[in-house]
Amino acid sequence: MSNHFPSIVIVGVPIVFTVMFTILGSVWLSKKTLRNEKMRKIGQRIREGASAFLSSEYRWIALVVLLISLFLGYFHRHSFPLSRVGNFVLGAVFSCIAGMIGMWIATLGNVRNADGARSSLAKAFRMSFLGGAIMGVSVGGIALLWRFFLCLFCKFV
Repeated sequence: MSNHFPSIVIVGVPIVFTVMFTILGSVWLSKKTLRNEKMRKIGQRIREGASAFLSSEYRWIALVVLLISLFLGYFHRHSFPLSRVGNFVLGAVFSCIAGMIGMWIATLGNVRNADGARSSLAKAFRMSFLGGAIMGVSVGGIALLWRFFLCLFCKFV
């Protein structure tokens, strides 16, 4: 057992809880049926538009990350270790994953929020609160997961 075992447990347990909360909350949210066919179609188009937006945005992010990585890797190779460039790239990848999950949950929750508002304010509030909580916890959990991998495998603190 290494000296880092307590740190791994302290960080690992919240990661497990965030992953479980995100999965269970997303399943619960996606099982909420929409009563209006028009709302279902609008929600589907919003998800398609969000997906197209992220696809376009991530192409630009990939280009910027590549250029910054090449710059750091080449011009600062003596003062900036190559492993940090890899960490920068993987951090950008984890950030994009967090963005995809956040956008998916937001578009899923917002259409259900609008549908819930048709029947009662309490139902709409519950849907919006849960959607925001799932999105926030998932993004925080992904950031924590990235930091966990960074510390565990790269020995950076």
